[in-house]
Amino acid sequence: MAMMPRSRVSPQVQVDAAGTVCAVSGDGVLTILARRVDNGVCVHRTIRSPGAPRIEQVSVFESQASFRRWCEADALRFDYPLVSRTLLRQADELFNAHAMSVVAG
Repeated sequence: MAMMPRSRVSPQVQVDAAGTVCAVSGDGVLTILARRVDNGVCVHRTIRSPGAPRIEQVSVFESQASFRRWCEADALRFDYPLVSRTLLRQADELFNAHAMSVVAG
């Protein structure tokens, strides 16, 4: 994948009533949706680069540790550091909410 210009523009982040997090990079190229599911957190990532095919990836992470490893291995964290940090923070909240619902459950 060709390197994209770094985007240090603050991402747009929305959290709906169900707790789904939507983070969009300042340039609109990267969109990430994260939501709680029964066995962890589901992340749907879309990359829309001008003049290139759209890339979509969906993964379910059962633990914060596996999610953090994925984030640390993702080269896009260098191109979109603010989206990456925002996603890590929001995912921590989703995992914590998931753990609390399991304990209460």
